Amino acid sequence: MGGFVFDASAEPKFLPNSYTRAVLTPEGLQELLKHDPELIPDLSDEVIMDKSKADGLAKGLLLLQAFWFCINCLSRLAQSLPLSLLEVTTLAHALCTLFTYILWWHKPLSIREPTLISGDRAREICAFMWMASRIEQYHLFGVTTFTGPSELDIAMGPYEKNQQMASVLASQLTSSPWDRLPRDMAALHSRINPDSNFPRYSKHKVRQLLESTSGAWYSRHWRAYMEKVSLTPVDKERWALASKAFLRYDPTTSSTQLVTAETQSHGEIGLDESEPEVPIKPFLAAALLTAVYGAPHIAAWNAPFPSHLQQVLWHSAAVVVTITGTLASILGLALGDTGITIIDFFKDIIVRSLILILPILYTISSAYLIVESFIQLSHLPPETYQIPSWSNYIPHFS
Repeated sequence: MGGFVFDASAEPKFLPNSYTRAVLTPEGLQELLKHDPELIPDLSDEVIMDKSKADGLAKGLLLLQAFWFCINCLSRLAQSLPLSLLEVTTLAHALCTLFTYILWWHKPLSIREPTLISGDRAREICAFMWMASRIEQYHLFGVTTFTGPSELDIAMGPYEKNQQMASVLASQLTSSPWDRLPRDMAALHSRINPDSNFPRYSKHKVRQLLESTSGAWYSRHWRAYMEKVSLTPVDKERWALASKAFLRYDPTTSSTQLVTAETQSHGEIGLDESEPEVPIKPFLAAALLTAVYGAPHIAAWNAPFPSHLQQVLWHSAAVVVTITGTLASILGLALGDTGITIIDFFKDIIVRSLILILPILYTISSAYLIVESFIQLSHLPPETYQIPSWSNYIPHFS
């Protein structure tokens, strides 16, 4: 997948579960450039493009082929020549290809091995970014996911905002490795003791319908504002490393996503302030791409079908693939807030059920559109086999 990656595979382990790497996002890279630029390897444009599996010529040929097919389809319609459903489906994929490759023209293709950032200082920064970030938790064997507040955000209550109280709490600590913690982190230590159970005061009620009984302490299902937690040796190591970077990185100055976790089970983590930031761009991209993919199928609304049932199924599947992205985006934005009330509980169940059902409907509908495209090949009108007149004068092959 490429990019710049914090390598956390060395011992001692400080990331929970199976997490071993944290991939820097563009925003995270900017933060690292601001505070620790010496950690970023100096890579030239030539070195980056040398890793790419395709150059401008390969991308250009693919775009030319997709563009040629789209022009042919439009020419057939202009000359009142019918399109087969297979051509309609191919046109939808060609439009998505054009859209994707234009946006990703300068993006290196298929870089499998990322550029690693390692070392003691990198481990400190990685630990801090992990604690200050939201992590996507998986349930029901990875079928459903939930993104809650960050570890640092859950641990820090209103008392940590009070410097006088933090100073008092820090002065009560006995001599231990935790004396290295800055003042705010020392106050956190008094809340969550690495050696014994202490009450945890959370300013969030994590909305998590499916209880998790494993994983890091901050991924558990908390039933009340006051719970007891105990840090594992892995948690202790992460906190000790993060305390060294705490003075250089302020978790309250930004709410942008800094890194993405790279493990056997994929997840995302992002720097969080008080409420998780709702990502708008992925929702807009999902809505736009599904609309672009579904539009040609909607345009084939009046195409000839072998039976009325097949026509109805095509109409239904075309509508589903067109609006699924928009509906999923609306539902995703509705779940952007992590707060929960009794009134919202049942609404939350409905929304999450729809989010689980929509991908299934989209997959079934997309599969039917492809299958129906091949079924219709045996019932094509003779005009379908004619080609636009202008293409006879341009050398080409297909």
